[in-house]
Amino acid sequence: MKLRNQVISDSVIELDAKEVHTLGPNLRLENCTINSDCTTRSLIASNTEMVGGVFNQRKALKNFQFDRVIFSGVKFTGTFIGCDFGNNSESLPGKALDCDFSQAKVHDSRVYECDPERIGFPAWPRFTIVNPYLARDYVMSQAWPADMGIRMGVYTNNPPRCNAIFGDAEVFAKEYKIGQDDLRRLLEKIPGIVIVD
Repeated sequence: MKLRNQVISDSVIELDAKEVHTLGPNLRLENCTINSDCTTRSLIASNTEMVGGVFNQRKALKNFQFDRVIFSGVKFTGTFIGCDFGNNSESLPGKALDCDFSQAKVHDSRVYECDPERIGFPAWPRFTIVNPYLARDYVMSQAWPADMGIRMGVYTNNPPRCNAIFGDAEVFAKEYKIGQDDLRRLLEKIPGIVIVD
């Protein structure tokens, strides 16, 4: 499916895994629902604006950069791993404004150039570090179980334009062989941590 040079309102857009789907350029989606089974290789999004609506990722989307998409008031559901929302460079237009991740399964994913106070944060066992660069000194001074310190170092080694990073405590607990309750106690000490029950 190729959607470009148009405004689409109040529609359901189905993106299957059978073909490459192109969103943009010059595409505006208003109060639409996107149901996506796309992989990173089967989705191209450039100069697209999505206002309101739902982006439902039914199969895990891994390592996708939404750096050329402006999301405003969008609710994300489904699974996003290693994805970036917004732009990590001033030369790119992407933004994620007033978006809701409260029902999304997000892990190793970042949000750039947003107001963290206007984000719907994902619920535990997902967690968020707001302005992770501000937590770097604390993170680097701690003794973490197994190799968790390496990942926490990566999480906090982001520029100031990265306003939030999401992690999944279930994944952490399994990888670093630590109980979720013990992990939560460690996470709760990190500056800027947000845990929603």
